[in-house]
Amino acid sequence: MENKKIDGIIHVASFGCGPDSLIGELLEHRVMREYKVPFLYLTLDEHSGEAGFDTRLEAFLDILEGRKVSESNISAHG
Repeated sequence: MENKKIDGIIHVASFGCGPDSLIGELLEHRVMREYKVPFLYLTLDEHSGEAGFDTRLEAFLDILEGRKVSESNISAHG
C-alpha cells in the first residue's frame, strides 16, 4: 500500500463465515483511515442477487473514476 498504486479494494466475504466479517471490518477501517483508499465490502450468500452487486460495483467504479479525474485536475489558482 505504500507505493500508492492501489485505486481501491474490494473485499468479498461469505455471509456465514464469522472471521470474514471481523477481518473485513478491521480491514475496511484501517484502509480508509490510514491510506484513504476506497473500500467495497461485499457479502455473499445463496440469496444474493446479481443486480444488487452490479449496482454496487458500478457505483464503486464511478467513485474510483471520480477520484482519478479530481487528482488529474490541477487548480490554476494554487
